[in-house]
Amino acid sequence: MKSRLFSRCFSFAHHLFFEEISPKFNEKALKKLMDRVYIFFEKTFYHFEIISTFYLRLYDEITDNEIKLAHITSSDKVLVIGSGSIPATAELIVKKTHAEVYGIDRDREAVSKGREYAKIHGLDRQLHILHSEGSSFDVSTYDVIFVLYGIKGEQDLFNLLADRMNPSARIIFRQPYDHGFNTDILPEYIKKNFMVKDTMISPSLGSIISLVFIRKN
Repeated sequence: MKSRLFSRCFSFAHHLFFEEISPKFNEKALKKLMDRVYIFFEKTFYHFEIISTFYLRLYDEITDNEIKLAHITSSDKVLVIGSGSIPATAELIVKKTHAEVYGIDRDREAVSKGREYAKIHGLDRQLHILHSEGSSFDVSTYDVIFVLYGIKGEQDLFNLLADRMNPSARIIFRQPYDHGFNTDILPEYIKKNFMVKDTMISPSLGSIISLVFIRKN
C-alpha cells in the first residue's frame, strides 16, 4: 500500500517538474539550483530502498539509450565521472551490460555513501567507487567514459581526456537539450579534440541530449 502510494506521489512529482515546470525555463539557468537539489536528495535518501528504486527509474531510459549509443558490452571497462551518493548510472550499466564499472567523485561523503550503497545492493564486485578529481584521474585504461552533467572543471577534464584517454575509447557526454542546441555551440576545447559520432535525446529527465565523442586523430 505504502509502495503504491509513494509510486503515485513520485510519478506525479516527476510529471509536474519535468513535463510541466522544467520546459518553461532555461535549464542551464537553473543548473546550480538543480545540482544542489540532486546532491541533497542523493545524500539524504541513498539508504532508503523504496526511494532509491524509484530514483533509478529516472535514469533507466537515458542510460539504456546511452548503452545502445556507445555499444557497451560486458567486455568494456567503463568509467563514470561524477557518480554521486546514489550511483544510478553506474548501477544500471552493471545490471544491463555486466561490464566492470568504476565511478569517481570529488566529494568524499558521496564516495563513502556510494560505496555503502554498492555494497548494500550487492554490486561491489563489479561497481567500484573511488575518490578522485576527474581532471587528474588515470583515464587511459577505460573503453567508455561517461561525463555526467553538472561536473566541475569540465575544461580541465576534457583536456586530460584528449591527452591521456585510450585512442579507441568512446565518451558519453550529457547536456541539457533545447531547440537551440546544436554541436556547433560546443566549447572549442571539445571541438578541437573530439568528433561527435552520434547523439540521442531522452525526455525522461526533462530533455537531455547524450553525445558520443571519439578522439580526433
